[in-house]
Amino acid sequence: MPKGGGTALIVLLCGMLLPVYAASIDVEYQLKANYLYRFGKFTRWPYLDHDQKTAHDRHELFHICVLDLSLFQAALPAVVGQFVGSREVVFQEISTPEELKPCEIVFIDQAHERFWQDALMPFNEFALTVGESLDFLKNGGIIQFYIESDKLRFAIHLDNLKTSPLTIQGRLLGLAKRVKQEDL
Repeated sequence: MPKGGGTALIVLLCGMLLPVYAASIDVEYQLKANYLYRFGKFTRWPYLDHDQKTAHDRHELFHICVLDLSLFQAALPAVVGQFVGSREVVFQEISTPEELKPCEIVFIDQAHERFWQDALMPFNEFALTVGESLDFLKNGGIIQFYIESDKLRFAIHLDNLKTSPLTIQGRLLGLAKRVKQEDL
């Protein structure tokens, strides 16, 4: 990364900490979509092909899987088609655990979590699990969105992260509220 790149990253991510008003779901999910994309840039999946040229030649995709794609409709034009490494970002709606195989990130919205909470821990074996309900981290998720002082924030459950093969870069960890099991 060029000199000053870390500063630019922090400014970029901090810029996403814009006010989120309950009346504007579109704005909230635009911010969440942007975060999901950026989480992909600062997370390492050990099973992904690290030969960037080969991956680009094969036009491999980076899947952000969601349970309700309609929540993200307003955000998709800004995020879909971007790249995480050499992989083009796509949002994919899923409805069963069998559809999770291609997913690098799985976002579980609050309305669907109760149906998926028993299966969260196995997802952590291959995907970064992100949610928004109050008990998401307690139920095994890795990253949880929350609103504090009208701003969208996120917390990372360090113990759940340790049980997965994923690595989150320190710059992203530095922007998150870090949580351990005893904090819940």
